[in-house]
Amino acid sequence: MTRAFLGIGGNLGRRDRFIQAAIQRLAKFGDVVKVSRLYETEPWKMNNAPDFLNGVIELHTGLSPEDLMLGCLEIERQLGRKRSPTEGYASRTIDIDLLYFGNRVQSSPFLTLPHPGIANRRFVLLPLAEIAATFIDPVRECTIAEMLKSCTDNSESLLWHSPTATLA
Repeated sequence: MTRAFLGIGGNLGRRDRFIQAAIQRLAKFGDVVKVSRLYETEPWKMNNAPDFLNGVIELHTGLSPEDLMLGCLEIERQLGRKRSPTEGYASRTIDIDLLYFGNRVQSSPFLTLPHPGIANRRFVLLPLAEIAATFIDPVRECTIAEMLKSCTDNSESLLWHSPTATLA
């Protein structure tokens, strides 16, 4: 089993329910070991879009990184994610990013590991540090906590509280 970390979020509809549904479906690919709390964040590189909810899960899986990524894309499709090859960043019901797959380092047209944007995205580092602060990035050779401390992204990410939703 490989220890994988996945970023999960969305900004359309009942964001918490889409995230919860995605986590339940991801459990079919392995053991969901940890789930961060959710953070409400400003849209990243988008104007006039609703705020996102973002979190991170730790999944122990027997799948290859490519098969896990294909599974994530299928879950996104099932939950109403519409992708456009020309649109770039856009609002979505759900987004699942494979952040780390063990200590694997790879780059292909389909998948880059670790995810190349981690160090510059507070909305990823906050929930990731919550569940894996001492995990060492195999490229940067520093912990997630250290990456968060040196992150230059100043966008606001606030702990989100829902009176009705639980993810764990």
